[in-house]
Amino acid sequence: MKSFTKILIVLFLAAIATNVMANLTEKLPEKWEEIVKNVINKENPLINSGDKILKTFTEKNGYVVLEVLYMNWEDENWVNDSKHVYTYDENGYMFEFCMQSWTEGIWVDYIKITYTNNSSGKPIESLLYIWNPANELWVLTGKYIFTYDVNEFLIEQLMQVWLEEQWIDSDKWLFTYDGNGNLIEELELDWDYIGEIWENFDIHYYTYVDDLLMEDLKQMWEEGAWVNDINTFWTYDGEGHATERLTKAWPFGATAWENFLHNTFTYNANWQEIEDFVEKWESGVWTNHEIHYKTYDANGMIIEKLVQVFEAKGWVNCEKQLYTNGLVGISEYYLTRNSNLNLISFPNPFSSTTSISFDVFENSPVRLEIFDLMGKLVKTIVNIELSPDSYSFNWDGTNDNNRAVQNGIYFYKLSAGKFTQTKRLTFIK
Repeated sequence: MKSFTKILIVLFLAAIATNVMANLTEKLPEKWEEIVKNVINKENPLINSGDKILKTFTEKNGYVVLEVLYMNWEDENWVNDSKHVYTYDENGYMFEFCMQSWTEGIWVDYIKITYTNNSSGKPIESLLYIWNPANELWVLTGKYIFTYDVNEFLIEQLMQVWLEEQWIDSDKWLFTYDGNGNLIEELELDWDYIGEIWENFDIHYYTYVDDLLMEDLKQMWEEGAWVNDINTFWTYDGEGHATERLTKAWPFGATAWENFLHNTFTYNANWQEIEDFVEKWESGVWTNHEIHYKTYDANGMIIEKLVQVFEAKGWVNCEKQLYTNGLVGISEYYLTRNSNLNLISFPNPFSSTTSISFDVFENSPVRLEIFDLMGKLVKTIVNIELSPDSYSFNWDGTNDNNRAVQNGIYFYKLSAGKFTQTKRLTFIK
């Protein structure tokens, strides 16, 4: 599986904004306003969980710094969990990301990623470091190398790990484009340490008509052959606006594609998406699943997102996010429903096997997955329908190919129905 594009899932009730221009100094880059506008809605490179999120922009040594604070509601109080710090240079290019955890009342360094960018702001290399509290030094653990063609299209992304004082290949992605610059093929390869060869992992084939994406076919490499996995189709109106998206799946052992999800999109007079109606294929018919609403102000800025889910009693509010638009501000997001799944792993850190426990409160499809620091899926431990109860599953530090993973920090993510929770664990052989 590719890195998932939805990094954080939380249920929202309200958001406020506070201008902090008084904190700025004369050292700010000339493009301060432009930088802030460009980065304020960017997704985080690493997954994280939190019941409340605070975002603030400040200045440090002439650079724009975005701090994202994650807090959890415990014992009737907001408690710090972790903090992500993004630093942008005078051109608005991010060159450093740091993650800190709240430990025994103080912020403790945890992860750092540094970026080397080309003149266009595209990263050509990123280095991953883990903080070693024993000697208070950053330890280099991983690296991404990005290669572009003459048109600055990304054609290769190589991941390496630092092992035994040398760089060892881990994963590689190859990208192919058509004459109009449309991505038409995306191939992921895994490095076979024993055979010392690259092995196929998965592939996406993209099909276009008049530069409009019409189909995304994903296949997995299994036992020496490509096997169908997911196929997605788009439908557009006469002006090129997507009106429908149909997703089909190829279940294990199937002989044909099966319907999975169907999205219908609605727009306002300015062609801004105001509704995404989602249906799910169940027992041979399309059934109501979710509705995503978006509301905009007179200037075309989004001010509200609302998600409703369909239950036996009808459409029920699930998530709500309110936006206050401004140059610089703070946004707060709150849980509207109890999504505490009591997710925990023990032992953590672990060297051979860890037990991951959680609660399920209603009949729901449940997925328990392990991700690495770069957000790549390492292993799917559970993907079944479960009834209300307490459960425990083991992870032995192997990936989906039953190969041992490298020492380091991983995230275990639980999705149970409408709720999602993510936590971290450490594997030490």
